[in-house]
Amino acid sequence: MEQIQMLLQATLRHREDKEVIRDRQYGFTRGKSLLTNIVVFYGRVTTSMDKGRTMDVVYLNFCKSLGTVPHNILLSKLERYGFDGWSLVKSGVPQESVPGPVLFNIFINVMDSEIECTLSRFADNTKLSGMVNVPEGWDAIQRDLSKLKLAHVNLMMFNRTKCRVLYMGQGNPQYQ
Repeated sequence: MEQIQMLLQATLRHREDKEVIRDRQYGFTRGKSLLTNIVVFYGRVTTSMDKGRTMDVVYLNFCKSLGTVPHNILLSKLERYGFDGWSLVKSGVPQESVPGPVLFNIFINVMDSEIECTLSRFADNTKLSGMVNVPEGWDAIQRDLSKLKLAHVNLMMFNRTKCRVLYMGQGNPQYQ
């Protein structure tokens, strides 16, 4: 167990030094929590709504996230961040393990690059919000969803039964 703790601490230090995990990830990240995820994300949303903007919030969830991480892709990503010398296993990161969630964060880190709208993650749950009171806002949300859909390149799929949209604001075209 002591070796696993040492591995986790080294991984966390390395991750922080190299900025391996984006600021948008709140799960399994030192100094962040589900509560800070909610407060920061909805703080941005309510600030926009206070300015009269209407918002859509898209909730996304990966299918069996930790158990389906392809190891060859994970190892490639770890090598890009300076980790090497790992042993090959076919797929998954141990959900019950100490380093599993950290490895998952490293794995999904680049999947949200170049996102235009507000994005926030807690582990495998993602929230994406954008203004919809202008056509450019709709287009930005759609472009971001298309970019996130590229998760399949990393052999990750979103669980469609857990994905939802919340329409916010009385001027929202979808608001009822």
